[in-house]
Amino acid sequence: MSKQKIFLQSIILCLSALVSFGCGQKKIIQPVVPFESVKTHKELHSFVAFGCHGTTLMYRIGKDKLRPTIKEYKQEMVAKTLWGNFQKDRFENLIFLGDNFYQNGLSPNVEMREKQIESVFGKNYQNIVEEIGKGNVHAVPGNHDYQAKDSDGNFTITFQEQVNWTFHYSTPTSTFLADSTLQIIWIDSETMLSLHEGSEKYYEALKTELQKYNQNPKVIWRSLALHHPIQTYGKHGGARNYGSFIKFIEPVLHFFTNPFKQDIYSVSSQNFLEKLRNSIIESGVKVDFSFSAHEHSLHFIEEEQENPLLPKFVVISGAAGKTTEVFESQPEKGIWNASNFGFARFYINSKEIEVVFFDGETGDIISWENGKKTKFLIRK
Repeated sequence: MSKQKIFLQSIILCLSALVSFGCGQKKIIQPVVPFESVKTHKELHSFVAFGCHGTTLMYRIGKDKLRPTIKEYKQEMVAKTLWGNFQKDRFENLIFLGDNFYQNGLSPNVEMREKQIESVFGKNYQNIVEEIGKGNVHAVPGNHDYQAKDSDGNFTITFQEQVNWTFHYSTPTSTFLADSTLQIIWIDSETMLSLHEGSEKYYEALKTELQKYNQNPKVIWRSLALHHPIQTYGKHGGARNYGSFIKFIEPVLHFFTNPFKQDIYSVSSQNFLEKLRNSIIESGVKVDFSFSAHEHSLHFIEEEQENPLLPKFVVISGAAGKTTEVFESQPEKGIWNASNFGFARFYINSKEIEVVFFDGETGDIISWENGKKTKFLIRK
């Protein structure tokens, strides 16, 4: 990067910080209610999903060493809370929604890589993996995972197959849960978001996954699991909307700063989302909901879509290692946001899917609307 470009980027980031100060987004911690005070359906098939967690040991490009997590990263705390949740109310599946290793994926150095895997996953989640079995643990990659390169500059995503999970990357594929009543289609959103040419095969594969199981009478629910959310009101969504001044220099910000290229309104993201929506519509098959990470926060979004085949419900669960700002919840618009550490849990039956968010520090259930709302329902 040239000195001029570095200087300009620094100026732009400073302006962004000045303008963003006091401009509406903040960390909003929602209150909790005791786990035992809310009736959950323990008899139902359930799974836990979260992302942006891999912060225990961090490998950084250009430095031949691992850096221990800094204090505001709380992966170990949330993992202990998750284990307590499992012991109280066993779940059948554990799903990692990307950014599994900060900040630059897995190290190409074998010794460092083994330390990362053991630290990030071995001591944090291995007890749950042993209980439910490796085949019931799934993961998709995130943008940070894709920064890992070996000495020849090749992507090291295959290293992640050493972790005890079923790793879903590249072409969309399906998994069926809850006696095949739920179809989850795994989307490698970073690959599809980054490719401007040659991405057609991924969208065709998505249509195929929807159509080939459309006549299966067992399948009631269809969902997408991907790192990047299809809608958000957190840091990567409207929270970067800093006002008219930033609007003026926004194109420059997008060009020079990587964080903005990962925002939902970036050109790459908008192209990805448009193609994703078109693929669903062309398939002729309804998708009920999506669940993602990327935002280091918790969201439940219920918004009517122009086309009834598109997912009406969006769940974001990316607060298993760090947290960031969100906008205020707007229940009247179907938007609930929180900056709590924690994770989402899904309870599945034929009539509805119940979504409950658990606080990553206390293990209690996060509540909204002054304690009036402790769970969300996904319905047809």
